[in-house]
Amino acid sequence: MVWFCVVVQGFYAQETNSIAADINTKEENGFAVFTATVTNNELVNHSLRYVFSTHKNIKGTSDKSNSKQEGRFVLMAGEKREISVQRIQIEENERVIVLLLVYEEEELVAKNRRLINGYEGEEGLNPVRVDGQVIDASQKAEKQKDGIFLRGMVVEDTKTKLGREFYTDFYSKYRLRGINGTGILKIEEGISFGNTTQIEIKSDQELIFKFIVNPRRAYMEQMLEQALFRVNMFYKKKASVASGPKRY
Repeated sequence: MVWFCVVVQGFYAQETNSIAADINTKEENGFAVFTATVTNNELVNHSLRYVFSTHKNIKGTSDKSNSKQEGRFVLMAGEKREISVQRIQIEENERVIVLLLVYEEEELVAKNRRLINGYEGEEGLNPVRVDGQVIDASQKAEKQKDGIFLRGMVVEDTKTKLGREFYTDFYSKYRLRGINGTGILKIEEGISFGNTTQIEIKSDQELIFKFIVNPRRAYMEQMLEQALFRVNMFYKKKASVASGPKRY
């Protein structure tokens, strides 16, 4: 009997401030489909290497099978890229670990894992090693938090053609790069001094970035990249604080 229901029992992710790794999981025509993506959160390009591997083990036996895809790529500033896809059939009695490792000059900068048909702390599940990285099934899964969140909503209150163009470009790249922050992000344009205007970017009224509007195209493109970078870092810091230990 083929086990079509893919349930992620365990998960961990590790990333630097600059590079993030993710594994998207879905079921398609009886196969489990794992898609590896890498995101560059900086304003500079990165030359990277990835190893995307699967490790299957039949429960209660020593039977194992492994597969691995690897390659090199250049990730442009702010880019999110799908780098590899693996399609596998998973039997009901098979435990599967899917691991994504990302390196820069042989230094591990990001990793992500999926554990299928396994249980954290399950007896007899030994860790496996890939490229020197130990995949340990005893690592605890991150707790899911209850609640409803607004994600990816960007609204605008602009006054000029330049302001509206900035909003359009910002929103397009915001979605393309998959930033998808919580709460409502607002791009607001107001009078500054003289005949100039100022754009402020806020998340739920918390100021993230502001600048004076200038008709020079190169300047506006620079402000656009800075705004995207600041917003992305703001949401990452917010997520890190929310998931960290609580102090009383």
